[in-house]
Amino acid sequence: MHGLEVAAWPILYPWSRYGDTDVRARLACGGSGTEKQHYSGKQSFIRKVLSRCRAYEQEPSLFFYLYDVFFCRMLLSKFTVADQHGVTPDI
Repeated sequence: MHGLEVAAWPILYPWSRYGDTDVRARLACGGSGTEKQHYSGKQSFIRKVLSRCRAYEQEPSLFFYLYDVFFCRMLLSKFTVADQHGVTPDI
């Protein structure tokens, strides 16, 4: 579900516009970008891991959640591309 991290961790995400999982849709709806533009969830994840904000290190479940979401999206995109090209995903 998009924006779940905002509801689950309101201290770390005080406004819904800070969410990581729905940023592409929000940028497209707001006119700041398109659905085809690339947003790096990996970069957002790394920034949070390396952040000096102590609150992030006290919420390891946030990191597990974000990692799972972005890893699953990456796998699904690879499956989709492989299906479009008619090959197996391992190729």
